[in-house]
Amino acid sequence: MMTSQQLEAYLQLIGLPGLEGATPENLALLQRGQLEHIPYATLSLRTEKEFPSLETEALFERIVERRRGGYCFELNGLFAEVLRTLGYQVTEYFGRWHFGETDPVPMRRHRVLRVDCGGRAFIADAGIGGQGPVVPLELVCGQEQKRGERAYLLVRDPQLGIVVKTQTPEGFVPFYSFTEDPHFPQDFLYPHYYYSTVPESRFLQRFYMHRQTEFVQYFIRHPEAPETLRAFCIRENGVETHCERILCREQLHKILTCHFGVHCSPEELPD
Repeated sequence: MMTSQQLEAYLQLIGLPGLEGATPENLALLQRGQLEHIPYATLSLRTEKEFPSLETEALFERIVERRRGGYCFELNGLFAEVLRTLGYQVTEYFGRWHFGETDPVPMRRHRVLRVDCGGRAFIADAGIGGQGPVVPLELVCGQEQKRGERAYLLVRDPQLGIVVKTQTPEGFVPFYSFTEDPHFPQDFLYPHYYYSTVPESRFLQRFYMHRQTEFVQYFIRHPEAPETLRAFCIRENGVETHCERILCREQLHKILTCHFGVHCSPEELPD
């Protein structure tokens, strides 16, 4: 659980000072606020001198006080503690990430939250770097759910459990999946250690940075080939409206400060 001072600092950061009450309406405000104000980022994995802890105190220090952003194990770890402190019933699941993967049964690498409140169950997720719903999905299978520019669909699979599908021009495709066996904060330590330390980790090989509102996404596009450059892009209502090639660290630093609210020095950034 967080202290009252930590909770208020978090609420100030996401633009919801003084928020009280564990209601579905507040849950939607909280997820939207975190996604809008705290970026999905792998900066800490690249720059921390020590293994980045998933303890609540460490997450609060990195994400709220130092403004470093985080990825799913960090962001949803903090989000879960915020929700519990506010009085929500939270169950954590360990999911498989499917979107963009070729393996029909990819390894588990996503932290997912089930939140029960007001007699309803929701899948709350403030730890996705793109394509995710800005407000929680109801844990109801077979019912299309519109969220912003995109629709989602939950279906049951005998092997994968519940599959969250996202709408694309080709139809609904698997986004991520999870089984409903409860997990606990300590269960995420071993995958977090792998992705934080093993050179083959995709989160160490690529620099991820993403922030989103209901209809706008801000993100750093990865180089498609060694001779190409990173780019800062903005997508509005599914249409890319801005693409700026990043030529140097100083330019990248300015973009991260202005558009993502990240606090760091230019020397900490990748070439």
